[in-house]
Amino acid sequence: MIPNRDLQRLLHSRCDDFPNCICGRKWNEYDKEIFPRWEHSPPTNEELEAAQVDIACVLHCVGAHCHNKQARQHATVQLLNPIFDIDGVE
Repeated sequence: MIPNRDLQRLLHSRCDDFPNCICGRKWNEYDKEIFPRWEHSPPTNEELEAAQVDIACVLHCVGAHCHNKQARQHATVQLLNPIFDIDGVE
């Protein structure tokens, strides 16, 4: 379990580890491994839904916590894409 003090730091401060943090590693995993694989073998609907959730989480974290202002802005703009609109999801 993460101590409360560390959890608060993680939730409310800048991440100085990007792109070596878990979000950066997840983004690189999609960019270098998963997306290229999908070019040759299309993903299932379940894989697409999981990717949508993973990528939205990464973008939210980068947009809120990344130390790089350009990366934060890019993530915020990407989240405006309707694919990440979850209002209609049950």
